[in-house]
Amino acid sequence: MTLTECVADLKEEFLLTEKVLSAFTGEGLAQQVVPGGKSAAELAWHIVQAIPMISAHVGVSVDQSGVKV
Repeated sequence: MTLTECVADLKEEFLLTEKVLSAFTGEGLAQQVVPGGKSAAELAWHIVQAIPMISAHVGVSVDQSGVKV
């Protein structure tokens, strides 16, 4: 896979993930995936935090200057 293909795949996955996370309601965000496990909100935050860490491990920097939380 080329870097260009990887970036294209990441963009597509970002859009799909954003769509899924945007569909959660306040009640849905509190729902645990498995009893005693993390809530949907905790899993969403894990994804947000993991992207720059994973990227750094493969030598790709992620510009987060435009990210709004």
